[in-house]
Order: sequence, then structure tokens, then C-alpha cells
Amino acid sequence: METSEPKATHYLWLDWLRFLAAFAVLVCHGRGFFLPEYAEIPIEQRNMFIFIFYSLTRLANDPVVIFFVLSGFLVGGKGLARISQGTFNCRSYFIDRFARIFPPLLGCTIFYCIAAQFYQEYPVNYWHCLGNLLSFQNIFCPTPVEPFWSLAYEVWFYILLGTIGVFVTTSNSKIKVATLIILGGICWILTKLDIQYMFILFLGIGAYFIEIKNRPIWKFFLIFGLFLFAIAANQIGAASNAFQGLAVIPVVISRIILGLTVCFLIIWLAGSSSKNKYLLWINRLGSKLAAFSYTLYLSHVITFRLLQHLGWKRATQFNFYTCMDYILCIVISMIVAYLLYLCFEKNTPWLKNKLKQILISKQV
Repeated sequence: METSEPKATHYLWLDWLRFLAAFAVLVCHGRGFFLPEYAEIPIEQRNMFIFIFYSLTRLANDPVVIFFVLSGFLVGGKGLARISQGTFNCRSYFIDRFARIFPPLLGCTIFYCIAAQFYQEYPVNYWHCLGNLLSFQNIFCPTPVEPFWSLAYEVWFYILLGTIGVFVTTSNSKIKVATLIILGGICWILTKLDIQYMFILFLGIGAYFIEIKNRPIWKFFLIFGLFLFAIAANQIGAASNAFQGLAVIPVVISRIILGLTVCFLIIWLAGSSSKNKYLLWINRLGSKLAAFSYTLYLSHVITFRLLQHLGWKRATQFNFYTCMDYILCIVISMIVAYLLYLCFEKNTPWLKNKLKQILISKQV
């Protein structure tokens, strides 16, 4: 009889971090779709506001580092803790991960297959879509929607952790041999992916086991300052059409440093507590926004391409009216994501409970 898993812990402010990371990707890609490049803006029209706006809306890769550290912390850290404590439930673990990942991915894949009929000149490759549903993107097939690339890392990280959990907790020698073979296959798959991102996921696991006991406010500002510095260093090393990257240190190293600062930021936020009703209300708002952030991350590029097909072309000037169009497109993409969330991601708890009733509660 397997031990049931304990109730999940809710960490104050981590939902806000998750939503803001997804929102940063959204506004970055939206700017690329609907506003001119910084280099296309006449020099005499550039000012400090425009410079700050373009600097803040070029964060597309950095938020993914936040996603990976959060996944390592919330899933990997808890999973490893349960493995070491002997409370790891392999069926419950794989059901939880499947129910969390698959419904939003399925919904956004269906959305792509429908929307691409309008905005895409060439036919939809349904085999590639199936490959992405199975998390084989950039391993055996390309990804039809850019944000889907990161799911391969998360899914195979989850499978790796779950397989290790099965190997450690089972006493059946045949199952141990089978899991060793599966682990060999997983390791081969991981060689097809960029190892730096897997390393960042494992950084999140390490963060789970670290606790900041002495918490003067200056430590938070120090951690947050290092986090901002790491983002700036990572951005300085990233070239664009308007900026020649100045990689003082290799981008791989700066990205890992960013991952480390995110770890300490998450450790601090995870240890936070408050009884202030206003802060708790703000935190609940963050939870509501974070609820559909996964769908928002996956679906926004599809929405942007569909909007372009419907007439929202990329602006050639940066002014009040083009900014309003840009904001409108951001709002529309959030509304579309929320509607998809209502149809798919919101049903994750229902699917999870149904699968557990079938595969766990009814087992003899």
C-alpha cells in the first residue's frame, strides 16, 4: 500500500512571480509583433521613456529561467523530499504531473490547429503537433508554436524525477531493472536538449532544501538587487537588431548566475508570511492571475499571429496610437488565454481526481 502524499503547501508571493514571468514573455513577444524595433525609431524621437520601455520588454528568455527554477523548487524539491522520507507515491506523482501539463497543452495545440488554418500558408503538420503533445519537440520534431519548446525540458525533468522515485522506493527487482532501462533512455533524450536548462531545473531542487532563518529586510533588498543585476548582465550579453551584445561573461554562465539569484529570491519569498488583510488580498489576486499563466504563456503567440492575420499589422512608428493598439492586443491575448483556461486548465483538479479514483482508489 503506497503512502498518500501530503497536502500541497501554498507559498506566499510565488504565484505573483509565476504570473509576472508569463506576463514578461507576453509583452516582449507582443512588442515584437506589433511595435517597431528600437533601431527603426528615428534618433530624434528617442527618449528615456522609450529606452526604458524597450529595455523592459526584451525579457523573453529570462522569465523561462524563473519558470524552470520554480518547477525545480515546487515539483523537484518536494518530490525529492518525499523520496527521501519514504512518502513518494509514484502513481499520484505521475497523475499530478500529467493533469497539470497536458490539459493546457492540449487546449493550446487545438487552438493552434484551428487558428493556423487562417494565418499559416502551409498545411498544419499534425505529426509535429502530436510530437509536441508527447514532449518530443526539438528532439524528434520542431515546435509549431515557439513557447512550446520549454515544455520538453520540464516534462522530461518530471519523468526523470518520477523514474528515480520509482527506482528508490520499489523493492521489486524486475521494476528496478525496468526503471534503469528507462533512465538510460531518458538520459539519451536529455543529450538532445540544452543541458544548461536542465541544470537550472536542478538548481530549483537545491533551493527547496535551503532556508533563510535570519530575515532582516536588507537581505531581501540585497537578493532582489542581485536578481536585477543578473537580469541586466544577461540582457547586456544578448544581441538584438538595435544592440550589439557585450558578453563580458559567456551567456551560459550569466544565465546560470541568473538562475542562482532566482533561487535565493524564491527561498526568501517562500519563507514569507503575513496576516495583513491587504497583503493577503494582493496575494489572492496573484493566485487568480497565476491560475491561467501557463495557458497564457502557451497561447499568446498563436493569438498574436491570428490578430496579425485579422489586420493588426506591425507598426512602423512609435506613438500614442500604436501603443494603444499594442496594449489592446495584449488585453485580447489575455482574454483568449482566460477562455482557453476555462475550457482546459481550470479542469485540471477534476481530471486529477478522476484519474486518481480510477488508478489509485480502485486498485486492489
